[in-house]
Amino acid sequence: MRLAIKDARDGAWDLTNQLIARPADAAELIAVRDSETADLGRTILGGALPVRVLSRFVARSEPAEVHHVLDAFADRTVDLNAVEAIVQLEAGAKRRKN
Repeated sequence: MRLAIKDARDGAWDLTNQLIARPADAAELIAVRDSETADLGRTILGGALPVRVLSRFVARSEPAEVHHVLDAFADRTVDLNAVEAIVQLEAGAKRRKN
């Protein structure tokens, strides 16, 4: 998960630099990034249960407003042990429901 978050942050930074360097190509650059992001989303949603549960947990724990996200990127670390415990609890709850 750490690698995925780092890759996402690096990709966002790369896109930002591309947009600054090539403002005339902004629509194309954004369309390519949107397509790549949609492909990744389909992969995550279609993936194994632990990946889906973990992704939902991470999404719920992230702030929605941009300035809060930037603050979180600057000073938050993810406690993977806590994430794993929550994923296991949610997976267990889902199995009990079914």
